[in-house]
Amino acid sequence: MAKIGRNEPCPCGSGIKYKRCCLTKGFPARGFTTEERQRALYMLERFVEKELGREGDAAYDSFYDQWDGRLDELNPTWIELSEAVYDMWFYLDYRLFGDALVVDLFLDRNPLLDPGVLRYLKLLRETALRLYEIVDLLPGESVTLRDVLGGAKVTVRERLGSRSLTRHALVAARVIARGPSGQPEIESGILHISDLIREQTISQRSSHRKNYRREYPQVGETDFFKEMGPFFQDAWMSCILDPPIPHLINTDGEDLLITV
Repeated sequence: MAKIGRNEPCPCGSGIKYKRCCLTKGFPARGFTTEERQRALYMLERFVEKELGREGDAAYDSFYDQWDGRLDELNPTWIELSEAVYDMWFYLDYRLFGDALVVDLFLDRNPLLDPGVLRYLKLLRETALRLYEIVDLLPGESVTLRDVLGGAKVTVRERLGSRSLTRHALVAARVIARGPSGQPEIESGILHISDLIREQTISQRSSHRKNYRREYPQVGETDFFKEMGPFFQDAWMSCILDPPIPHLINTDGEDLLITV
């Protein structure tokens, strides 16, 4: 298992040194297995189906509000990615009655979980979708991400995304500090934000953050990003379902008019 230096940026992407972030939250040095991860997610899914069906329906409608009736316009791979992103958002970020998170409610009602399952859920709880720039990649092996907000870099083990993405691409991703490999990994896939709305997405994210910090000055960055899941999802889906029209100019900097 890869060892994280105390003074290195925390692999969760917070931009804070590891010794002041996840190390202080009591996460054991031991990790968890792929089977324990799968079991934890299966248990969460069954818990939601049994206990939170109505709340899940309301959260789903809220998450896909802008795209009501259009999800089937995505190809099957994108639908699977979108719904995986939604599931993580609902489990980890969505506020239930009394401001509780689904994962906290699950942990409260299941105090005797297997140690590996518990370790995974505690690490997962600290994650949120964040905006990253890809600064390096090894196809089939890893991707190095730079947090657009804080500038911290993290190299994550990633097999599929590292084959299709390129350097400098803007993405939204949920990074867990330690996956089954013992290294930082991406949970629930990568949302690629088109270059055509890159600056707009970053600007709007910054505006949301400024307003959020004004309203909640004592709240940390992870709590802010837990509010941003639907925003990143909407940015990604808009590039697919309502792609922006590029602004074309000629060599003199004048608008290029397309005629038929």
